[in-house]
Amino acid sequence: PPPSPPPSPPPPSPPPPPSPPPPNPPPSPPPPSPFIDTDVDNSTAVSKEEFSVYAAARLEYVDAFIVIPDAFWNTFDVDSSGDLSSTEFMNVVAAFHSGAVVGTPWLVYPLAETSYLTNFYASDLATTTGQSAIAAAPNPNTTMPVTTTSWQIWYENVTASFSDFSFASPSSSTDFDVLATLGVDDEPEINPAIIPMVVRTDDAGRIVLSGDEVSSQVSGFDALLSASFPIASVNLKLIATEQLYDVVHVFNTEDEGYDTEQSETITKISHLSVAGVDIQDNTVVTVSGMVRFPDYRTSDVVCGLPYAVINAYRQQCGNDGSCTYEEADEYTADVLGYFEISVTPGDTYLFHASYGDHSICYSEDGFDAECSTKTITTMTLGPSEDTVTTNSYVLLEAIDGSESIVFYDTTERTVDVGLYAGACGTSYEGYTMLITPANGCGAALSVTDTDISGWTLTDANTPNIRYWPYAAMDYYIQLDVAPSVSALTETVILSDSGNSAATCTAPGSNILTFFRDRDELVRTLGFLDTAYATATYQYHGYLCANPTIGSTTTVTFAVDWPLIDADETCLNAATATNPLTSSHMIGTSSSTELSSTITTKKYAWLQVFEAHCTSLDDSGSCVNTYCSTFSSETNTDLSISVRLNEDVAPQLSNLCHSSNEPDDSCYFSTVDETSQFVQFTDSAGATTDYREINAGSAKPNLVSPYRRSIFFTVVRNDGWSSTTTEVERELVALGSKVRGESSDYSARYTSTKEFYATAPIRGLVYAVVHDPPGGDSYASIAQGTNIELELGLLTTRSANVASSWCMDAGVGVAIRTSLGLSAGSGYVNGEINFDTANPNTNTDGMGFSAGIGGGREEDGPSVSVSAETDNGWDFHMTLNRNLDSSLDPALAGRPGDVLLGGGFEIVYVMSDILDLDDGASDNCLAVTQEVEWYPRKPTSYIINVFTIEDKILPELEYLRDGILDGTISNSDAELEAVSRDTDEIAAIWADRLTTAITDWTNTIDWTTPDFNPASATTELLKEDAQTSAETKFANMGDSFTSNTGIFGARFKEKIDDAYGAYTRKSSLSNYTFDEDWDDLEHVWDSMSSSYGRVSGLSGLSNTMGMIKENVAKGIVDGNSENSYANENRWKPAEGSWVETYQKTGTETGKNVFNSEEPNKAWSRGMNDLAIESALENGLEPNTEDSYGTPISSSEALITKMQTMDMIDSSVFGMDTKFNFGTSKTVSQTIAGTVVSDTDPASEPNLPSDTATTEENVYLTFSGGGHALEFSSSVSDNIDSWGYSWSLEAESEITNNMDIELTAAVAYTNWHYHDSGGKSVALEHAMAWAKYGELETSYTLSDPDHGDKFVIQVKFDKRFGTPIFQTIGGASKCPGEPNTMWREQGLELSIAAADGINNEFIAPDASALFDITITNESPYREGQIFGLLLASGSNYAGDTYGNMKDLNFIINGNDKMSPMGDLFHLHDIPATDDGSMSGNLVNSVVSLRIERGAMAHSYESIGLTLISECEWALSRSQIYRAPISHTAYLGDIKWEKKCPSVTWDEGTWNTYANYVASTETSNLFNVTLMNPDPMNLWSDDYVDGDTKGTNHLVHEDVQFIRLQFRRPGTGEWISAWEAGATDSADLQCSQARGEGCSFEWDLENQYFLNGLKDGPWEIRAKVFCSGYDSFATTDVRGSVTDDTLYMIADVTSPYPSSHEVYGNVLFVDFSEEISCPQLDSDVSAYSISRTADCDGNAVADGTVSSADILLHYAFQCLTDETNGRNSWTMTIPISSAASSKAEAGEYTVAINDGYLTDTGGNGASSFTITESFGCSSSSSSSS
Repeated sequence: PPPSPPPSPPPPSPPPPPSPPPPNPPPSPPPPSPFIDTDVDNSTAVSKEEFSVYAAARLEYVDAFIVIPDAFWNTFDVDSSGDLSSTEFMNVVAAFHSGAVVGTPWLVYPLAETSYLTNFYASDLATTTGQSAIAAAPNPNTTMPVTTTSWQIWYENVTASFSDFSFASPSSSTDFDVLATLGVDDEPEINPAIIPMVVRTDDAGRIVLSGDEVSSQVSGFDALLSASFPIASVNLKLIATEQLYDVVHVFNTEDEGYDTEQSETITKISHLSVAGVDIQDNTVVTVSGMVRFPDYRTSDVVCGLPYAVINAYRQQCGNDGSCTYEEADEYTADVLGYFEISVTPGDTYLFHASYGDHSICYSEDGFDAECSTKTITTMTLGPSEDTVTTNSYVLLEAIDGSESIVFYDTTERTVDVGLYAGACGTSYEGYTMLITPANGCGAALSVTDTDISGWTLTDANTPNIRYWPYAAMDYYIQLDVAPSVSALTETVILSDSGNSAATCTAPGSNILTFFRDRDELVRTLGFLDTAYATATYQYHGYLCANPTIGSTTTVTFAVDWPLIDADETCLNAATATNPLTSSHMIGTSSSTELSSTITTKKYAWLQVFEAHCTSLDDSGSCVNTYCSTFSSETNTDLSISVRLNEDVAPQLSNLCHSSNEPDDSCYFSTVDETSQFVQFTDSAGATTDYREINAGSAKPNLVSPYRRSIFFTVVRNDGWSSTTTEVERELVALGSKVRGESSDYSARYTSTKEFYATAPIRGLVYAVVHDPPGGDSYASIAQGTNIELELGLLTTRSANVASSWCMDAGVGVAIRTSLGLSAGSGYVNGEINFDTANPNTNTDGMGFSAGIGGGREEDGPSVSVSAETDNGWDFHMTLNRNLDSSLDPALAGRPGDVLLGGGFEIVYVMSDILDLDDGASDNCLAVTQEVEWYPRKPTSYIINVFTIEDKILPELEYLRDGILDGTISNSDAELEAVSRDTDEIAAIWADRLTTAITDWTNTIDWTTPDFNPASATTELLKEDAQTSAETKFANMGDSFTSNTGIFGARFKEKIDDAYGAYTRKSSLSNYTFDEDWDDLEHVWDSMSSSYGRVSGLSGLSNTMGMIKENVAKGIVDGNSENSYANENRWKPAEGSWVETYQKTGTETGKNVFNSEEPNKAWSRGMNDLAIESALENGLEPNTEDSYGTPISSSEALITKMQTMDMIDSSVFGMDTKFNFGTSKTVSQTIAGTVVSDTDPASEPNLPSDTATTEENVYLTFSGGGHALEFSSSVSDNIDSWGYSWSLEAESEITNNMDIELTAAVAYTNWHYHDSGGKSVALEHAMAWAKYGELETSYTLSDPDHGDKFVIQVKFDKRFGTPIFQTIGGASKCPGEPNTMWREQGLELSIAAADGINNEFIAPDASALFDITITNESPYREGQIFGLLLASGSNYAGDTYGNMKDLNFIINGNDKMSPMGDLFHLHDIPATDDGSMSGNLVNSVVSLRIERGAMAHSYESIGLTLISECEWALSRSQIYRAPISHTAYLGDIKWEKKCPSVTWDEGTWNTYANYVASTETSNLFNVTLMNPDPMNLWSDDYVDGDTKGTNHLVHEDVQFIRLQFRRPGTGEWISAWEAGATDSADLQCSQARGEGCSFEWDLENQYFLNGLKDGPWEIRAKVFCSGYDSFATTDVRGSVTDDTLYMIADVTSPYPSSHEVYGNVLFVDFSEEISCPQLDSDVSAYSISRTADCDGNAVADGTVSSADILLHYAFQCLTDETNGRNSWTMTIPISSAASSKAEAGEYTVAINDGYLTDTGGNGASSFTITESFGCSSSSSSSS
């Protein structure tokens, strides 16, 4: 309310008295402070506006308007300048402070128009009248003043029109029903509008303005009303009479307003008839209006609420003044918010605007002033009782058609919009959003992040939700400018505190591409129908993982888990960039550096976070933001996955081992948002921040740099693509690993861990077989015994009959003399006796006698009969041994020589220990060995020389050297039991090993001369070695025919004995004739001379004396007085007998090799020649080594070495006494220190020595192709019978005659015998026999060099067959039970090649893996293995179905396939130098997998590293699974190319170039096809895979969009679903058939509202997800090859200019138009000649339709063809007499709607008047 002037303004203050002028005038004093504060514009004067501000500050009402009356202002504006000077203003200030300034308050009510109002009056309804007055202040228009300035202007305008106008308070004496005039004489209705005002009468409400500024102001109207206007004083009513204008009705025609031409209808009515006519009252008026948005929300552009609902309620009032409303007629505004409603003039309607949840208010000031939505008392309208609760309505009374109504949509929407760092809600800075109204109303707006942060927050607790500052329309919002994130690098992240050990992966694209790939760069905010929308651009930046490691579960004690330099093996090396530290150590250690701190458990923490460069500081460096939120309400697909692969624990017991298939227990999906730690699960199922790594059963990695890997594969799925961060960290597992031990003791058969190193017993070699050269050549020796036992059981019966007779007769004469002679012949004797005694004739003296006699004797005939039964038996046992040299063609010659001897096995277990080398200054990791020695076991060995030299000796030397240099530590329970410490054990075993090495060296040197010793490395040394070997060979070897060989020596002894007897050479034999002749008498005398009836048998001496020895010898010798031809048949001769074994060439008799019968010698044990040779070379068991020094043989020594107990114990299983004894002083240098001690059991005691313990002697044989065969057989006569008889008859007759004559000393006898006889014999014999035969044999052989078996042999006493127990040894191909498997210990590990992520492989790339093979075989031998493909247990389909059509390539070789051959890998090394003592190495090959056509993802594919030989055996049969190790590749996934999309032919033909308008169709019908049968859309997936095509389906086709944009400009925008603002997905399951059809509602997306006219290009795009963030473009999406071209055209064409050329009229249009086809009934054109060329009017110049059709020519030109968009008409004027038209002025009308543009929009009617054919022309158009 304006202040009133004071009743009597105070006079101005008098001027001060003058003062004398100073010498120099001082500067003007500065104006007072109130003046300076009020003079805002520094004009040195205070204007009315500035004064009003000053005065308002001293009024307690904040919203009061100040009006300054002229009288007040003129009082102080003394100089009438219109402004107040400083002095004048300070006078006013003084008046304020004195309380002299007062104001009269007026209550102002809403403006009222007076168009139909008259007879204004007031009605005071108060009980006490006269306290208040009401006035109707005049207003020149319908605009209400709303500011102090506008009220001041209004006041001045009113006072200019009404000089008596005053705001003075009226007197209470005024009539209560008379308005306060305010000094205005005109009636209120004279003015267009009035402003009702209320004031207290008689100055009752005057207010004194304060001198000081009021500190607290209140709302003016309500406060003033309650304070100054009691309720009784303001109960007033302003009343007027309303009278509408009369309505002019129109009938039977469309109402076109007051100028509507009325129609006339004449109806004839006949007399007395009935007639009728329908008369339609078409009288209507139009109420126009708009529902619009406030200007400030639409960039000051008028934008309407599309499709607002206007309900029109017609009011009906009764005579009593009560009114009701009819049921509403519902109208809908157009797409721009405009509406026109036709009503009957004079009717009263209430119009209510609504749209969904929108807040709408009615603006009384139309377009000039906005309104605000207010809640009102609920009204109910119409029979349906529609409710109205806000000021969203207007009541129009007596509508006359001049009304227009404007509603404002003040709806507020809320939005979360911004570019955020992941899901954490932290906003980026430096970005710009482009906001474009979807309906095209208003320009696009660019808003920065700063602008957005200035939008009002809805709630402090939801910092990112703000009020949308624009209209509640549909918008496209686009991230237009994104900040660069190039300043953020991994180095920058790692430089932040706490991140030094982190590993990070960069995002795969910049920010704009990130959202563009997801169809999220341009989004729709459907605020027309949605109260809240989000446009949260969650950008996922760097993905980082930061591991820490500790020895306790307390994270504060954990340290960063850094990387280690690739080859670093030294602790805290000063030269290392990334050193090896104690935090990397786990397990057990004896190192002084670690033993007190190392543990078998570690605890790993993993922080996972995103890193964002959300802003830049003043220096341009990143301000980093870290986010560990991986879940989002707006992105439910956001997730994190952490896969653990931990290789510290053994694979078998470790589900998370990298060689195992992926297991669910190794995946973790939760990250604590606060701590950033991955939430692991422990063995009890509890959630923890850490992961325990347990090395309790871990085995060290023995390959430098000795590490075990721990992989954390962190995959962030942002709901669309995946980003992977591989965190590989390493630990060094310290501890021991037993060589040869099994990794799986649950298997039935496992490798043993005991090593058996064979040592010989010095000199105890039973046999040696020397191998001849030639691959298929071999030698053998068969030795054995044959025992025969026979018992004869004969029964003989006989009978004989014999007869004999004899007869003697003779005559004798005798004369006895001293001397005599006796002579006789036959039986006639003569005897002469002499006196002289003759002892030979038993005569005493001489005499003579003679006598003759004869006789006949017959003995027989005799007959005998006999019968004999034989029931005896015989038994034979044969024990044979056959030893072959090597049959291996690779071991021909000396390496294939085989030794059979006695020895013992050195049994031990070896462990490799990884630890720090305390003895070194640099604290580096080193692998040492520990040997646990077991008791030695006796054995008999069959080993070839190559095995001894290549396997046994290197093994023994390796052990000895390791002990000596300290790299092998020792333990021995037996020696520890006798108080030997570690060093003493080492010294003893070093000595034992040295002895074994020496004994082997000497044994093979003695048994097999080496022509090619390893030590001969120069030509000279080789010559010397050749000479030495030849000497040894000569000393050792001889021909088989030699007497010195085993066969010759044994045979020669027998030959000499027999030949000496035959030839009677006592030097060769003791059984010559001479010895026998001498023995004959002794033998005779040894028998009794009398027995039975026989007595007095004489001795032989006299008789033998009668036959001289030489005579008898001659008989034996076969001396003959005369020779004859056949005497050699019987005559003994030296040349007929075997004289020698060895052929000399000088022998008289025969030798073995020219005789007809071969002979051989045998021995199961050591033969005497071997013993003799061994002793000659100083080889004696159980003694100090004295090789080369001959040892004197003794019977005891020979007996000891001849023993067969050991070999028989080995072969036949019997126990024999054996132990180790003989103390020996040893002295060895162990690790540089001399250690001396006594070995209590240095040498083996053979059975003939002092051994007291019985043991079974093992049998050891090596591989290499040689064979030892043992056989035994028995033959038993188990049933037999024999029977024979004989008949003999014999008779003999002897005739004899004796003559004897004796004469003195002479004597002679003659005897003559003549005998003869005959005999006959008959004998029959018969017999049968049954023999039981039993033979057992076993052959010991193995083809593989390096194999060795230590066995124990027994015989099954039930069946007689041998039983074998394998004690130990080493074997391969196959590795046999109870031996150490030489191929054991090869392991396979598989990792993705560097820089390759095989879970996201580019479509045309290959999966790449590094295959690492570690050969930890017990003897560190190179191995021949191979690779096979394997399917894991996670795959449950058809066998190898998870590998269909894959191509596996190893190092460029593609020969590996499922169910295919082995991929061979030969010579896989174990150590860097190939020796047992070398450093273990890895072997690496690459595996490339090329994808086939059947699938894109594969699982459970493994590689099996398998023994090539055992695999080959398993093709037929093997007793167990081959030695192998399987590792799995993990999941393999090729990223699919996003499937193709194309238009179907109909779509292309229709829409390749298309014009869309309201005259065509609002639907844009497209059909999409998928042209690729091998890459189907996701909707082609068939449940149950009944079509067998699911493997061809791309499972990650998220959607297929139809998109549009201006040609070549801007981002693509997706088409909406019908009736919604959601982007449409065109995907369907018929893409390979009829196609996927979509009806795009162009009207729904505002293309047909006239604001989006123009060209658009349209494409279809397939959006695919599920790819890696670095995927190629063809994986992310695909688009149609061709774009459609659409022009939106809903605006009618209009003429822009015209011109006449001759008789042709050209009318240019705004766009291309089409000419109509002419119609004889309805013409598109109206043509009339209105005047001639002189301007004279033509009475009737209308051109008929026929002339137009026949003679006028019309043509439409196009810009593309003719250079202009024009309509032309040619008038047929010519100079010919037959001209169809005359020159002159023509009026041409192009009728409405006939000319159309390409969209079918018709041009409005247009009239042109032009002169044609005249010299000059004038034109007009309308």
